[in-house]
Amino acid sequence: MTNADPKNSPAAPPASLASTEATGQPSGPEIEPPQAHRRQRESFFHDRLATAFNGVWPVGGRPAADAMFSQRIQATLSLAQSEGIQLACDHSLLATAAANGFAQCVSLLLDHVDARRRDDQGFTALMVAARRSHPECVRILLPHSDPKAWNADGNTAFFLAARSCCVEAMEILAPVSDMGAPSNDGSTPLMAIAEQGNAAWALRLLNAGVDARAQNQDGTSALMFAAEHGQAECVRVLLSHSDPMQVNWLARSAFDSAREGARWACADLLFEFADPAVAAEMFDTVGEQHFPRMKAHREQKALSRLVKAAPAQPDADGVRPAPAAARPPRAL
Repeated sequence: MTNADPKNSPAAPPASLASTEATGQPSGPEIEPPQAHRRQRESFFHDRLATAFNGVWPVGGRPAADAMFSQRIQATLSLAQSEGIQLACDHSLLATAAANGFAQCVSLLLDHVDARRRDDQGFTALMVAARRSHPECVRILLPHSDPKAWNADGNTAFFLAARSCCVEAMEILAPVSDMGAPSNDGSTPLMAIAEQGNAAWALRLLNAGVDARAQNQDGTSALMFAAEHGQAECVRVLLSHSDPMQVNWLARSAFDSAREGARWACADLLFEFADPAVAAEMFDTVGEQHFPRMKAHREQKALSRLVKAAPAQPDADGVRPAPAAARPPRAL
C-alpha cells in the first residue's frame, strides 16, 4: 500500500466552511438584525409605559401624582423618540389616566392614543372620566371623542355623568349630547337625575323636551325614582310633566313607592293620586305632622261639610233666606 503524496491531496476545507456545510448556517458570533433590535426597544418602551402609574402617590395627592406620572410618561416618550421610535400607546393607559383624573397625563397621551377606542365593555376614555366624575379630563377628551357613543349597556358619557351626579361634566357634555337617550334597559338620564335629587337639572331636561313619562324595563318612571328615594323637590318638579297614575310591572305607583319607603314628604305630594282609603290609613297611622298638605286638605273638606250642613241664619228681620235654587234671579 502506497502513501498518498501530501502535495497532490485535496486541502481540507476551512473550519468555518466545514461548519457551514454541516449546519447550513454561518459560524461565529451572530449579528442581530436592526429590525429585531427595534422590536426589542419598542417592547421595552411599551413595558415602561404600562408601569408608568405604578407606585405610591406622593404627599400632594392627585395633582402631585399627575405631575409625577406625566413626567415618567414624557421621559419614556422622549427617549423612544430620540431612538426614532414613535410609540402607539395602549388604550388602557389613557383610560387609567382618565379614571384617576390625571389631566396632564391625558393631555400627554392624546398624541399617541386614539381616544375613540373602546375597552371590552365598550367604554371610551371620555365615558370613564364622566363616570368617575373628573370634569377636567372630560373637557380635554371631548374634542377627540364621540359624545354620542355608547358602551355595551347603551350608556352615553352624559348618562354616566348624570348617574354619578357630576354637574360640571354634565354642563360640558350637555350641548353635544342627546340628553334623553335611553340605555339598553330603558333608563334615561332624567331617571338618574331624579334618583340623585337634582331638581334644577331635572327641570332643565324637561324644558329641553325630555319625556318624563318614559319607563325603563321594570316600568319605573323618573317620578317613581324620585318618590322611591325621597327626592321631594324632584317630585314637585316632575309632577306636572308626568302621569302620577302610571304603575310599574309590580302595579306600584309613585305614591306606593313613597309610602312603602316611608318617604312621607313625597307621599304628601302624591296623596291626591292614591286610593283614598290607603292614604287615609297612612295619615292616621303615621301621624298628621308628616303630611301638612293632607292635613290642610282634610281641614278644608271638613269645613266645607260644616258650611253645607249648617242651617241658614235669619237676617235682621228674622227672615231666613231661601235656598239658592228657590231664589228668583237677580235683576240686572
